[in-house]
Amino acid sequence: MSDTRFTPQQQRAIDARTHDILVSASAGAGKTTVLVDRVIKMLKEDPNLNIDQLLMVTFTNEAADNMRERIRRRLEKEANNRHLRDQINRLAIVHISTIHAFCQQLIKRYYYLIDLDPQFRLLTDETETTLLQDQVWDDLREELYARDALIEDPSQRPFERLVMNFVNDRSDDALSDIVMELDRVANAQADPHAWLWQLPKLYELNDDELTKSNFYQKQLLPVLQRELKQIHADFVTLTHQAQAADLTTTSQMLADDAERVEQLLKLTETGTWDAISAQLTKKMFPTIKGRPKKDETAALAAYDAIKDSRNELREQIQSLHDHYFMDAKLLIKLSAGAKKVVDELVQVAWQYRQNYQQIKLQRHLLDFSDLEHYAYQILTVDTNAGKQTLKNLQRHYREIMIDEYQDTNPLQEKILQQLHDPSVNRLFMVGDVKQSIYRFRQADPTMFLHKYETFVSEDQLQPDSPGELINLAENFRSMPNVTDFTNLLFSQLMDHQVGEMDYDEAAHLKFAAKWYPKEQVKPVEVMLYDANAEDNDANASHEADRQSGELRMVGMRIRQMLDNHEQIFDPDAPDGHRDIKPGDIVLLERAKSINNTLVNEFASLNIPLTVHGVENYFKSTEVRTIVSLLKIIDNPYQDIPLVAVLRSPIVGLTEPEMAYLRINDRHNQYFQALERFVTTYHDLKLLDDHPYGIDLAALHQKTARFLDQLHEFHNIAQRRSLVELIWTIYQETGYLDYVAGMPGGQQRQANLHALYERAHGYEESSFKGLYQFIRFVERMQKRNQDLGEAPTQLASDTVNVMTIHGAKGLEFPVVFLIDTAHGFKDENGKAIIDANAGLGIKYLGRAADQAPDALPQILYDLPQRNLIIEAQRASSRAEDLRVLYVALTRAQQRLIITGSVNENKEGTGRSGLKQTAKTWQKALQSSTAIIGSQARLNAHSFLDWIGMGMVRAADFDLADLGMEANDDEAAWQTSSGDFFAQRYNQTQVQKQLDDLAAQRGEQAKETTAPATQLTPNQQQAFKQVVEMEYPHPEAVLTTAYQAVSDIKQLFAVQDPDDREMGRLTFDQQQVKTSGWYRSDDFAQPKFMTTQKHQPSATEIGTATHLVFQKLDLSSGKVDAKLVSQTIAQLRMDQLLSTDELADAIDIDGIVAFYQTELGRRILAHAASLRREAPFSMLINAAQLFKNLADEKEDAPVLIHGIIDGYFVGDDGLELFDYKTDHVDQSTAALKERSEQRIVDRYSGQLNLYAGALQNVERQKVAHRWLYLVATRELKEI
Repeated sequence: MSDTRFTPQQQRAIDARTHDILVSASAGAGKTTVLVDRVIKMLKEDPNLNIDQLLMVTFTNEAADNMRERIRRRLEKEANNRHLRDQINRLAIVHISTIHAFCQQLIKRYYYLIDLDPQFRLLTDETETTLLQDQVWDDLREELYARDALIEDPSQRPFERLVMNFVNDRSDDALSDIVMELDRVANAQADPHAWLWQLPKLYELNDDELTKSNFYQKQLLPVLQRELKQIHADFVTLTHQAQAADLTTTSQMLADDAERVEQLLKLTETGTWDAISAQLTKKMFPTIKGRPKKDETAALAAYDAIKDSRNELREQIQSLHDHYFMDAKLLIKLSAGAKKVVDELVQVAWQYRQNYQQIKLQRHLLDFSDLEHYAYQILTVDTNAGKQTLKNLQRHYREIMIDEYQDTNPLQEKILQQLHDPSVNRLFMVGDVKQSIYRFRQADPTMFLHKYETFVSEDQLQPDSPGELINLAENFRSMPNVTDFTNLLFSQLMDHQVGEMDYDEAAHLKFAAKWYPKEQVKPVEVMLYDANAEDNDANASHEADRQSGELRMVGMRIRQMLDNHEQIFDPDAPDGHRDIKPGDIVLLERAKSINNTLVNEFASLNIPLTVHGVENYFKSTEVRTIVSLLKIIDNPYQDIPLVAVLRSPIVGLTEPEMAYLRINDRHNQYFQALERFVTTYHDLKLLDDHPYGIDLAALHQKTARFLDQLHEFHNIAQRRSLVELIWTIYQETGYLDYVAGMPGGQQRQANLHALYERAHGYEESSFKGLYQFIRFVERMQKRNQDLGEAPTQLASDTVNVMTIHGAKGLEFPVVFLIDTAHGFKDENGKAIIDANAGLGIKYLGRAADQAPDALPQILYDLPQRNLIIEAQRASSRAEDLRVLYVALTRAQQRLIITGSVNENKEGTGRSGLKQTAKTWQKALQSSTAIIGSQARLNAHSFLDWIGMGMVRAADFDLADLGMEANDDEAAWQTSSGDFFAQRYNQTQVQKQLDDLAAQRGEQAKETTAPATQLTPNQQQAFKQVVEMEYPHPEAVLTTAYQAVSDIKQLFAVQDPDDREMGRLTFDQQQVKTSGWYRSDDFAQPKFMTTQKHQPSATEIGTATHLVFQKLDLSSGKVDAKLVSQTIAQLRMDQLLSTDELADAIDIDGIVAFYQTELGRRILAHAASLRREAPFSMLINAAQLFKNLADEKEDAPVLIHGIIDGYFVGDDGLELFDYKTDHVDQSTAALKERSEQRIVDRYSGQLNLYAGALQNVERQKVAHRWLYLVATRELKEI
């Protein structure tokens, strides 16, 4: 039994069985615990139900592992229930996985239904994917250009027209980005083909009357009516405000305005395009009248506020006209042209998809989108086998449980719905639409919202109800300060119009973590940094940006927490609370662009930091420097990367030195100027060797060394791998070690290691070469995509930095939400793609009265595009709201929100304190709990929303932030939240940091013993450590492992006395100084062999040894038949690779060996015979290498080899070796000389064998024999 006490709603989610269920679980609501308990209870209720009959889909592999482990622990607790005990063994086959892993299992099992090759590899590497896509696009682009070249009339070339519409004069990369994005969005649709081919329909307009077209009726009219209804309501509100202020004339004008808008609304349904266009302009709303006299201050203030609001409404009406209306004939003409462009674009995108799919199939690759599409095909295949498979799957899965349901895309929803048959199984969906933050991955929260609005609660449930809705609003994670502040903001910010759902009572977080002690609850902190607020202060320096100061302020607050021993609740601590540690703190950021600044600031404050998920680490200075070096290794005639490297610590030139190089050679390229200086320096006849204060000798030394390195690097790039090149650069330049000494050094080193790993991954793919790698880097930089992660392990107790997306599903005791003034991002390219709204483009065309071939063409912004931009903007703001919700709800105990403004922003920026206050106070105009939709939509950042949410709180005063409040009273007062706000500037932050540093200094004095003078012995010991040089440099250059075959010549001649005593004699003439002994005899590579392969002497020798080893000697007799049988068996066992090799073995030579005196003794002593006996021995390195003569006995070299054979004879050990070397037998003299050379060559080897054998067997080696197979001769050494 679970000992968890559930709320009634949680218990309902565990117990409900009759309908499909949607559980809307707010942050910290314990949804995973509920899921686990539901599984356990279902297994208890039904002894025929096995756990593998439940399909559990999670969003990440980590979540799946966590779910599996939790279920395992619960099952282990139910030891008394045999059925539940049996389920533990079935966990190995249970379906708890991501949707992609489930699809992969489906494909591996049912691939035959769709004729798919089951042998495939999953394409998971971002590098390989990107390079493959680029290759496909490059090939397709060349094919399309070639097709266009066959068309004589340039105006009739469809691809050229497409390129001209979207690209600039430098490259056509913009078109590739559009095609790739179309492919990405199409992949998330159940039918990509249908989705792509319906895109041009948006540009099909009715030639007779535009208001009758689908575009107007289905796309534009709903937007116009929604906007005009809101404007009408706003005019009515202003009318009432004017009446309340006794502004009679003004109120009448406003009433007339409202009437005009009402007429406009009717006109949008019945009027013509031109009529609507003529009326939809601010000119139809004349200048406001009725201004009160100056002495009527209250009325005047009300009039000014109403006038400003009315002007905003007039601008909104004008904006509707400017965005959506133009001359009807021109719009029809431009839309027809745009449709042709979109037709071609769709055709190209579809061709790209087909080509990409084809190359993946050829290489047996599947990516994640393929998994979804093939799985969907399997579930929808229209054959008897396919239909039966689907029925079997539906009957097998008794319940389909989906975690994080709000993050599914349309195709994933289709897959799960195919598995769902209400007559045999149920859907159990858990999620929180307020945490749907993966729109960029094509997640579609509208599916969750549709069920949220159509499913009903338990008390309204009917047999035909679509499903049951269960709300889990209790928050078991956070202290009430966090839940109250979150509710304060979102009850004002989120509704259906802006946030796609109402933040109603059911959505409110309900504090349920009752175990937190009340005295530990601290208010939420809002910290605002005001950059350049002290420009008139001579002691304050100018700040180039606002982020550096804000991040320093964040560091100050963390230092306060650590130095002042601020505490948090900890049930495991003796007193229930303890000091905050760095590991308790997380910094959440929206964008990763501030990470380098963050690392530098925190390093200067001595705050340990771990940056998680470093995005685009190629943008860090140290990596960009190495990439610049790679560029000039590939092509040194690139001035910008060349200068970057010269200025970097790798070369270390100063600006004057670099200027001198240019002055010295004004006309050639900069690299040529550099080379010219280096080559002609010694020929220069200078009156002054320090012109402009430059030390020319030092300059020459630096540049000459750099050119030598560059030449070496270039050679490596041509002959060796990319990773070897990068590692050589790190080693030769010392740059990897250099960055370690910089602020944030370990993170910088991690970035350089990540570059090395990325290069390794690149070379593991099918793509090679330095140039292609540089091109790949540039492409990925341009797309601003993740190139991998470079996490660094600083210490176990560090402050963590991660994005809000990266923190989803996690929780932390102390959360800093930083850089909240980071602006929202809205798409504004020439092509805007939205999965639901379609494709909007700017069109390069001609005016209605221009000839078809007239120039110049004009880039028109079409109303179709603006409609999609507006739809995307609304979706983006809803997503931004949800991201803010996720960020706030990561906090368990402490929440600190930081933002910044800049008083010195160039131009007409909106970032100053005054402008910020004006934006926030727009919330005061709203007379309802929810802030006006336009004010929320016009917000530029989280900080704007947070400020709007705070400004109406009863206990908040703008003066606390140094802001000037206008005289407006809040039309709606919100409850006071548990928070306080404070503003800082540069001087205040620095003073706080100085005070903290002084405080730490005092504490250090109290705990540190006074410094003492080092004694002479201590100074000497210190000097020895600092100036230590390794005393054995030769040992570093010398091998510790050596093969017998390579050192045999050292032991060819043995002293008789040493031999008798069992010692080895070394030939001092052949002993090397250091290094290693190796044979330089390399076999000819197979690819150089032009004739049919003939076995080499080495191969024959090895094969002969194998026969000697495998011969069966148990009969006491060896003849040609036995040898032949042994060879045949070895050939059958594939131990001899070819028939030619088997035929080359000298059978007679082997037989002859056993007819010698030694051979007969071997047969007689077969019991003690050892063949092919491996051995190893240690020899003092000083005996092998002269330069190691001073080494002690603890510097041995390991010698290894294999002894052909030995046995225990009557007078001791007898050692033998067979040799198949060629012997020239043309004359007796030549035969004798040839045999003696072989004996000389191998005697050292046998002497080494003997030395090793005596050490192992502890017996004397009486005889050492060498058998020459070619001549059948036996030689004693």
